[in-house]
Amino acid sequence: MSKRVEHSDKRWYAIRTKFRSEKYVCGLLEAQAVEAYIPLMYRTRRYQRKIKHYKVPLISSYVFVHISKEEYVRVLKTLYVFGFVYVGGRLVAIPDAEMELMKRVTGEEMEWSIQDQVKLVDGDPIEIIGGTLVGVRGTMLYKHNKSEVVVELAHIGKQLLLTVDKKYIRKLSKLELAS
Repeated sequence: MSKRVEHSDKRWYAIRTKFRSEKYVCGLLEAQAVEAYIPLMYRTRRYQRKIKHYKVPLISSYVFVHISKEEYVRVLKTLYVFGFVYVGGRLVAIPDAEMELMKRVTGEEMEWSIQDQVKLVDGDPIEIIGGTLVGVRGTMLYKHNKSEVVVELAHIGKQLLLTVDKKYIRKLSKLELAS
């Protein structure tokens, strides 16, 4: 039995924008009370006399909108929006799980309060929940300092030691690590 989509149901969609106008379009959409999201990565550029830190979109020329069918036309009429992204000639809604994964990869919307309460001890199975190594599982070897731990990754066939910020770590049960 398939679920019928109601006009008021909100879903995530990708829209194409003018090159390097993603942040501007996002601002215009939010001014119209449309929920818009751009996954941003931090970049550092070194110049001769200074170092500049800035954010760039993870996916160039794309903005993600959480809309109902009534908001479709309003989004299309926004300046620098070229259209919705179609796959095989069909408008495809992006599952919430994929949007959550994008937010985790860029380090956004993590449950900091839950992570702060977890006490990690040497040998605990863990999963990295933020940054570029999101989803990687391993074993905590020891605490490096107050905010970082050293993690052993054995599932890739080699033992690789990394230093990871504790806020990017989720403690796993022994059963979760085995799966």
